[in-house]
Amino acid sequence: MSVPELLIKQDNTRVFGTNAGKYPLHHFIHNTGVEFERNWPLKVITCGDDEWIKGCSRIRECSNIFSVELVTGGSFEFTQSGHSYTVKPGGIMLIQPGKDSSMEVFEYSTKKIMTLSGYMLPMMLAGESWSAADVIVPSHPERICKYFDRIYQVYLECKPGCLKEGSSLAYELLLELSEDIDCGGLPRMLSRIICYLEENISAGIGIKDLCLKFGTSPASLYRMFKKHLDCSPADYISGKKLAVAKELLQSSNYSIKEISLRLGYSSPFYFSTEFKRRNGVSPRDYRTETESKYGNQIK
Repeated sequence: MSVPELLIKQDNTRVFGTNAGKYPLHHFIHNTGVEFERNWPLKVITCGDDEWIKGCSRIRECSNIFSVELVTGGSFEFTQSGHSYTVKPGGIMLIQPGKDSSMEVFEYSTKKIMTLSGYMLPMMLAGESWSAADVIVPSHPERICKYFDRIYQVYLECKPGCLKEGSSLAYELLLELSEDIDCGGLPRMLSRIICYLEENISAGIGIKDLCLKFGTSPASLYRMFKKHLDCSPADYISGKKLAVAKELLQSSNYSIKEISLRLGYSSPFYFSTEFKRRNGVSPRDYRTETESKYGNQIK
């Protein structure tokens, strides 16, 4: 990252940045005026689109804003409170008030942003799930994108009541995003993925299939599994399949070939190889050892 210049200094907040020619390009609408100064529970201060190229960066110390930023192209290297992320299209970065963050790109990248204020916002962000969130991977990114576009269009047309309508839409957006925030257990998306895998354990589901169905990237999927389950998605899928295989070897009279087919393996040989790698014994030897230890329970 190039040596950044001090761009903003306000109270305890300092924003540093590097530009690359005319980039980053900001296509923003800033909402001002008497009507907007009402004591509303939620206000959209700024909304619009951002264009970045390699060489652009921003560092924000002790942020004085709350910003919701949806990546629409390329990728952003985002760090907040010591945690680093590569955020790809469909992912959302949350610039949290009072926190330190940085952002950098290595290719042409775009995002939609929305900066919010209002007396309700601090109460909402005080909740454990929101205050701890840096990045959200929405279950329905296309729906989230439509909210950004609708809010921008409302302010662009600037019809009577547009500020109130925009604030209402912003509240709906936050409700939508709250469904995908980690609420103390597993994130809602990860729970949905696990349920889907368990219901389709024999379907031969791969990483690309999961990313397509749940609208995320392989990198985001990997980070989510690693953070909450301490394993990769591929290891989780393999572990689940082999756990079911052990149950079938103990309690059924299916052959090794039938079990491998039921669990979506490409061949009995590959199934046996994976089983032995994980368990130290072949499926056949595992079945024999189980029968000799616990008695033949096969019906």
